[in-house]
Amino acid sequence: MLVSLRKLLCFTLALFLASTPLLRAQQTSTFAPPPIPPQIISAHTIFVSNGGGSNLFNAFSGGPDRAYSQIYAALQQWNRYQLVDSPSQADLLFEIHAIAPAISTGSDGAIVYNPQLILRILDPKTNALLWTTTANVKAFDESVAVLVDRVRQLTGEQLNPSEVKAVRSNSQMPRSEKILIGVGIAAAVGVTVFGIYKVTHRTTPSLPTTPPCPDPPFCPVSSL
Repeated sequence: MLVSLRKLLCFTLALFLASTPLLRAQQTSTFAPPPIPPQIISAHTIFVSNGGGSNLFNAFSGGPDRAYSQIYAALQQWNRYQLVDSPSQADLLFEIHAIAPAISTGSDGAIVYNPQLILRILDPKTNALLWTTTANVKAFDESVAVLVDRVRQLTGEQLNPSEVKAVRSNSQMPRSEKILIGVGIAAAVGVTVFGIYKVTHRTTPSLPTTPPCPDPPFCPVSSL
């Protein structure tokens, strides 16, 4: 049983250590990447829509509309598309939305949030969703820049090394999520080990025994 327990622990540890390179291997698959919707590359005019934000974004200066204001200004500065005042005049719709999902609970019981900016690109003629890109709000201005840089990549523009580094850094899993996943794996291993221990150390109750008779000729007959 001890050998089996060691094998299980080794297997669990190996699975945990192998999970990250396995995910990377899947990301670097030899399959060709899917094509970018041609509307994103050929479009000339866009309408920027304010998708709003969660109440948590009131904590940021500028409130929940800050993402809309800054993405609008950033797209104007990029000057790749002409920004129009009506969806009917646009080749594309850019909808910016701010969310803050809860991802874990801190040691003090407080909920930990992961604020994100979501940019959705839609076809105004069919209202079909063409593309979605997300940026974690680690620093607000940098997150807006990451969204625009990802759209620039979609259109075929090359980013400079600092922009590429910022995009990659923003894509990394928040530290709180890593801790939560680690705690979950540790808890699963602990439950497994405890279950095996209980099974391997289970004791069978013994039947009651008749005490020795001090006077054999006159001992009572056992009822068992």
